[in-house]
Amino acid sequence: PLLCQENRGGGVARNAGVAACRGDYVAFLDQDDLWEPGKLERQVEVARAHPESGVIACDGVQFEGDRVLRPRLLHGRLADRLDASPGGAWSGDAHDALLRGNAIGTPGQTLIPRAVIDETGPMVEDRGAPYDYDYWLRIALRRPFTLHRDRLVRWRYHPTSRSGHE
Repeated sequence: PLLCQENRGGGVARNAGVAACRGDYVAFLDQDDLWEPGKLERQVEVARAHPESGVIACDGVQFEGDRVLRPRLLHGRLADRLDASPGGAWSGDAHDALLRGNAIGTPGQTLIPRAVIDETGPMVEDRGAPYDYDYWLRIALRRPFTLHRDRLVRWRYHPTSRSGHE
């Protein structure tokens, strides 16, 4: 179903979407970004192989028009851990690495079990707050993260967007 509401920020919008969800997993997709075919099926497969995980995050690219600006969205210490892992996936404690910086480029990379959302509670709703990053940190306090190498997300660059200055 299409949800319409007054624009009160990303955290409010995501919480409203989550409240309307009825499935076992929640995945986010901003209106201008893209998922590759099979993204959800692949992430559910990874999630089922790692049922203890609080967040399952794939890789992707950042693009503008026909140009790839960043060939990889996972970065920092968590990306290093993934790179050092055989088999295309890494699962483990992500909290300390996340404290050093948000390793996930866009929420579209993530799949979160509904049970984890229920135990974590809603995202912060203050405008301007780093609601996604705050959420990853809160989940990482209780649960391991699982990252996989599949590039399944295309994050569209906008120089005027909140993340455009990166």
